[in-house]
Amino acid sequence: MLKKNTQTGFTLIELLVVIAVIGILASVILASLNSARKKAADAKIKSELKQISTALEFYYDSYGSYVVAGGGYGGGNYSSGGGFVTLEDSGGNYTKSITNRLAELGFLGTGFKNEANYMVYVCFDAYGMQRYALSATLNNPSAADIANIQTTCNGTGSNGTYSHYGKNYAISN
Repeated sequence: MLKKNTQTGFTLIELLVVIAVIGILASVILASLNSARKKAADAKIKSELKQISTALEFYYDSYGSYVVAGGGYGGGNYSSGGGFVTLEDSGGNYTKSITNRLAELGFLGTGFKNEANYMVYVCFDAYGMQRYALSATLNNPSAADIANIQTTCNGTGSNGTYSHYGKNYAISN
């Protein structure tokens, strides 16, 4: 008489298949999360540049210039209007960041860090009107973003933010 096999369980092949499927699903989910993180970081950069842009407009209404006195490269004493927006280094060329100076004057809230390396340049258009361009580096810029920065104030050229500093997104007035 034959014995009936009453043991239940999974075979080694079944376990390996299940582990492989779980691994594939996990890698797909992690890739999606990484993409979502990059998109969120880009949205934060765009939002912060818009806040800085609004603060610069309020500053211009009060002082008639986009060059923030006491902030940025050389304390705002240069016609370029600033350079790195959030950079400060004690005793160097950036003694006070533009964002901190705008916050001191009541045009901007605090909390901007130098993690995104935002830049600002002030220039004059063909009509002699003062303009500015705020630039940053996005994780996933669109073709329109890249085309736009090349047309902004100090966007191209050997020392432009696009060609020299690798910025690929800009807003300007």
